[in-house]
Amino acid sequence: MRQGKERKSMAEVELLKAEVRPQTGTGEARRLRSRGRVPAVLYGHGVAPRHIHLDGHQLEVMLSHHVGEVMMVQMQIGDEKPVTVLIKEVQHDPLTDRPIHVDLLVVKSGERVKIKVPVELAGEPVGVREQGGVLEQLQHEVEIECLPEDVLEFVRVDVSGLGVDEHITLGDLPLPSDRYRIMGDRSAALATVVPPRVTEEVAAEGEAAVPEEPEVISEKKAEERSAEETPGD
Repeated sequence: MRQGKERKSMAEVELLKAEVRPQTGTGEARRLRSRGRVPAVLYGHGVAPRHIHLDGHQLEVMLSHHVGEVMMVQMQIGDEKPVTVLIKEVQHDPLTDRPIHVDLLVVKSGERVKIKVPVELAGEPVGVREQGGVLEQLQHEVEIECLPEDVLEFVRVDVSGLGVDEHITLGDLPLPSDRYRIMGDRSAALATVVPPRVTEEVAAEGEAAVPEEPEVISEKKAEERSAEETPGD
């Protein structure tokens, strides 16, 4: 099964323009964002981190053409020679969802990198379709190790065969072991189908919610009862 989008060669990846950020700090980052720039940091291969800034519009357009945000790009800082980098993490504004910071990793062909990629579930489980269960995704991303040319934007796994109380694990992801190493516990559950409980819970709540009907005593009946209980002279 092919994962993500068709991989591009190291020479075919997109070109991202950047400029050196001479100053750092919250105030400077806020000023850059007000100009439509996105602060970023470039690191890797034992060199000191470089603080740079990217064109926000170019970055958003580039990200919109991909399913995930982890991808290989060519980046040119000013007039320097373009270098191959990995967009490793993009931070977003919680209100607008626009990029506010980017982590970039310098990579070289032949050197393995660790990345986190989204996991997509494909198909409707038989336990949902025929047994009324509910599909629960327990992990939404997976950390893998691979070569830069094998970087994936996402991993898709078929869950159509899952029945109620069945699950798939990280080890079930369709990733060739000769190219990808899954970091973490391969036996950890990734998704499961839980049995339906809504009907039982609603019924139980309905039974508990029915109160006993109180006896309503009208004023006339109260007087008659009082007269019956009062002894004669």
